[in-house]
Amino acid sequence: MGVYLSYNKMSRKEEQNKMNNKFYTIGGTVTTKEVESMVRLCMKHLSKKEYELQINKNTIQYALDILKVCHVKAKGATHGGRKSIKINLAYWQFQKGIQTYSEYKAFNIDKHIGEIQTYNYHQSLLLVVAHEVAHHVQYKQGRFIPRYRKTYQKPHGICFQDIYKILRKDLVNPMCTENGFYSDVNVPQEQEPIKTKRSSPKKRLIALCNEYEWLEYEDRGWDFFRVEVWDNRHEEMNDCAYDQMLDHSDSWKDAESYALELIKESEEI
Repeated sequence: MGVYLSYNKMSRKEEQNKMNNKFYTIGGTVTTKEVESMVRLCMKHLSKKEYELQINKNTIQYALDILKVCHVKAKGATHGGRKSIKINLAYWQFQKGIQTYSEYKAFNIDKHIGEIQTYNYHQSLLLVVAHEVAHHVQYKQGRFIPRYRKTYQKPHGICFQDIYKILRKDLVNPMCTENGFYSDVNVPQEQEPIKTKRSSPKKRLIALCNEYEWLEYEDRGWDFFRVEVWDNRHEEMNDCAYDQMLDHSDSWKDAESYALELIKESEEI
């Protein structure tokens, strides 16, 4: 059954941070936003009146609010329950390229909800999401639906299989083709981006002065903030010419901008 998590609606900032999360699987990069879109897709499909699962906009939003995406090497991290949907992106079936997606032995040979071939890791991820969403709906809605009141508590019983079949047969399986969902068989392995340290205008100005020996700056000797930037090759010239090459800046950003102007002028000569 797993651990049930308490439901706390997230603030807008928390939701934004959640959507910006990026994970690196064996197959490639997956964002929390992509997983969320898959959960929404499955829940909207199950909300069709013909399926009689009593799912509405609030039910769909609840599923999105309780969604948690992680990347941990721990058994049972992927889970679907009444108060939680957790997707673990370290799952072994998120491989690159063509693969066989396997299900539980009890129904792995079923033509609708059993084993299936996928063509990229996005399709495999969609299958996992559909499986856990089916569990969530099973435990949350099953008790309210007369035909499932006696079976909804069995993990992979009739209730679960019926709901999962709706998702697999009518939504997911048709997307798991060579030209289907994310139809790029040879999905390239995306490399984790190199993190670059952000530098301040002051540090960038100092770096420019170290790179160009003729470029200097001074930020001391005044009772107020002031930065002077100049070309020291003009120090021997008259005051007028020297003053033209000097900038009295009120900020490090302005000082850096002036330094870049001097460099540009120097390269054009």
